[in-house]
Amino acid sequence: MRIREPLVRSGFFWLPGKEDYRAPGTLTISEAGKVHLEILGSFSGPTGSVEDLKDETMTIGRVVGQIEKEGMLTLEHCFYRKLPYGFGGVIKSKVEASWAILGVAFDADENILFDEQYTSVQGFEEWLRVSGLSLSLIDTPLVYSVEYRRPEPITLYEGDDFTLSVGFGHTMPSMTDVKHAEINASAYLKISAREPQKPGFFTNIVTMLREFVSFAVDTTVSVTEVWAINKTITEPIGEGKTKPAKMDLYYRSKNHLDKTPKIDSFRMLYRYLDLQGNSQKIFASWFELYDVILPVLHLYFSTRAGSHTFLEGRFLSLAQAVETLHRRTSTETAMAPADFGPLKDLLIKAAPDAHKEWIGQKLAFANEINLANRLKRILEPFKDRFGSDADRKRLVRLIVDTRNYLTHYDPKSEHKSADGMQLYVLCEKMEALLQLHFLKTLSFSDEQIEAVCVGPQALKDKLNLRLT
Repeated sequence: MRIREPLVRSGFFWLPGKEDYRAPGTLTISEAGKVHLEILGSFSGPTGSVEDLKDETMTIGRVVGQIEKEGMLTLEHCFYRKLPYGFGGVIKSKVEASWAILGVAFDADENILFDEQYTSVQGFEEWLRVSGLSLSLIDTPLVYSVEYRRPEPITLYEGDDFTLSVGFGHTMPSMTDVKHAEINASAYLKISAREPQKPGFFTNIVTMLREFVSFAVDTTVSVTEVWAINKTITEPIGEGKTKPAKMDLYYRSKNHLDKTPKIDSFRMLYRYLDLQGNSQKIFASWFELYDVILPVLHLYFSTRAGSHTFLEGRFLSLAQAVETLHRRTSTETAMAPADFGPLKDLLIKAAPDAHKEWIGQKLAFANEINLANRLKRILEPFKDRFGSDADRKRLVRLIVDTRNYLTHYDPKSEHKSADGMQLYVLCEKMEALLQLHFLKTLSFSDEQIEAVCVGPQALKDKLNLRLT
């Protein structure tokens, strides 16, 4: 996740059930969500303990504490990053945690369960374009009216285990500032579990949602805020009333980008408006097929995140993504398995004993179709969008020759490979091909895909490129 600014809090920290020693220290959560704790002493005392040093794993487990502003907290999967021994003097220990829960301190053996989890994702509000704000020009240029009506929640998906919806919030303007009034409208994703679930259940869903938004806005985005509630854990709100306690969650990003992505409305593949009335089917398809296409998504997003400095790296990732997509969604082989199996056994049997193992290794993947045929199959549903038969044949041949050259760097095939502007066009074409297949996988109708292809989004520009 990417939080807006690092969080630094002073407080006291201890092991659950061992409140006899509360170590003073400082909690730091980095912009990337990495959780660090520096305490005075260790959890066995201000000067440390020889017993601590005997634990080679340096594992602590759960740590709880109380910090300024947020109050109680729980740190999960903690371990010592640095544990000196004081020999009679005061020491400082450094602790790292996998994730933090601010707002509640859980007991040592208490299961952490949530009923609902809420998340904010970069680019989601721009993709949604539902804010509740409107500007009216009553008497130009003297009288203007800004109105905010909080939108009703939007249900995107209802499954057996959880419901996914969109919630809305806002901040009120100050009535004491005579020169400035501001309303900040916000939108967030809400995951409501049918039964209380462990944090990992929600984290997996949030990851899938983050990548869904990344694909939709055509750039790699991060989660910026996560909070959860358990309806049995409450806090007082006055007059004998209570409400579920809000628990702010922080954890380290798996794929953190150093630069904040720019959300460009003209580069979005599609918006919420493009899937209205069909969101249930589209999100169901995404959740169902996510694990199948996950390796493809990782290769695809690596090119969108700008991790490849050179075009050659981007090209190879995209070529591998296209090949992997077909391999994971098709069972096609060069020969019928019933014919290939006996032939393979016959060839191995006929080989000299010294070479049987080598022959077996060479034949292990001999029945798979080659990259050229995989490209032809992948292009088939969208062939009209990639020019004439001659255009597609040239596109396939150039991708294969370039992949082969960049993989083996055989000087004899260098003249057949693409470089410069040609290589850039190949990358754009393969990216467009992957995007079209992802849309099809998401159960976009032919009409919806057509609207995306001819709209103002970037996909149209990629499809219009021509090889020189």
